[in-house]
Amino acid sequence: MCSALEAARARNGVTPEGTPARGRPFFTIPGIVSLLDRTPDQVLGMIAETGELLYAFDLSLVPERATRKELRVLPQCVEDFRAGRKCRLGWKDVARLATPHDNPILTGVEIQRTLNVSGSHVTALLRRDLLKSVGKWGPGPTGSPRIPASSFLEFLERRRFF
Repeated sequence: MCSALEAARARNGVTPEGTPARGRPFFTIPGIVSLLDRTPDQVLGMIAETGELLYAFDLSLVPERATRKELRVLPQCVEDFRAGRKCRLGWKDVARLATPHDNPILTGVEIQRTLNVSGSHVTALLRRDLLKSVGKWGPGPTGSPRIPASSFLEFLERRRFF
């Protein structure tokens, strides 16, 4: 059982060892706008022009035809910016932070939480074969899709936004 302080630190993105917590929900652009007191255009510039927010992902169902990007940013990138540090994460670090645990299978609910999207968006990603699932899934308390972590991480690699 963890102490109240450890639980609070984990909610704030830090483990008891002082390392970034895993599986934290990715930030939306409006969330970053609010947190950093910047405009949406400034935040987009921090992603696409200056690289200050190094790991952003376009979660649009069909990015080539999307009229609006569904961008999400890895929380550690935002924390590094707020602390005045350059984000120096490598892909292995991103993979560890984006997954809530080391199990080879993630649930749809875990992916929904991490990507900060609706359950229907995860379902749409699955139906378009953008994420792969193992076994049957559907509505109900035990119907959450089971998605290989490798499929989730491959999706993120393909959807990295520069």
